[in-house]
Order: sequence, then structure tokens, then C-alpha cells
Amino acid sequence: MLDLPVFRLALASSDVTNLLGSGGDCRVYPFGEAPKNVAHPYAVYQLIGGQPQNYLAGSPDADSAQVQIDVYGSSPSAVRAAVKALAQAVESGGYITRWGARSRDPKTRNYRIGFDAEFLIKR
Repeated sequence: MLDLPVFRLALASSDVTNLLGSGGDCRVYPFGEAPKNVAHPYAVYQLIGGQPQNYLAGSPDADSAQVQIDVYGSSPSAVRAAVKALAQAVESGGYITRWGARSRDPKTRNYRIGFDAEFLIKR
């Protein structure tokens, strides 16, 4: 199965770790969901599509993966800074394919900016 590189790329960026934490305290969470009462800002990511790199002869040796990344925070400036850092980190291993909406969650009042990225992942 696909091993999405988002967390690994985030940990490799000092800009990201300065804003979202480092090591086991890095606030970049898979499956599109963060723990309750997590510190702000934080990011979540999830696989939204992908496919094997099929060939006429032989099995695929890589998969493409489309990943949605959303950053949440209590202020627009904190979210923008985290998105900038995380986008630069992601681009060291993939491509940004879409800038998403900027919104504010009606229930939590958190600000949110999302973007999508694509990765080619070797098997």
C-alpha cells in the first residue's frame, strides 16, 4: 500500500517543525483527522486518489498518489505561515496540483487553508 511522504517531508523541514512541532510532537496527522484539543496550527492529510504506474510488460514499480492537505489554526496569519512552510516541504518530494478554499469552520471557528499534492511513490 502507498506510504504517503507528507509526514516525512514535514519532519525534514525546519520551517515546518518550527511552526508545527518536531519528532513525535509534529502536528501533521494522517487520515484527515487530528486528535481532540490539539495545539494550533496543525495539518491533516489524506489520500484522495491514485493509481499504479501500469506497463504493458511487468508489474508496476510505482504508484501515483493524490493527497489533500488541510491546515487549521486560530488565526489567518498562523495558517498562512504553516501552509507556506508545508507547501515548500511538499514540493521537495512532489507537486502541488491545486490550491483549495480558504474557510472558517462554523463550529470550531478555526481558519482553514487546503491544497492538493501529487507524489510518485516507488514500490
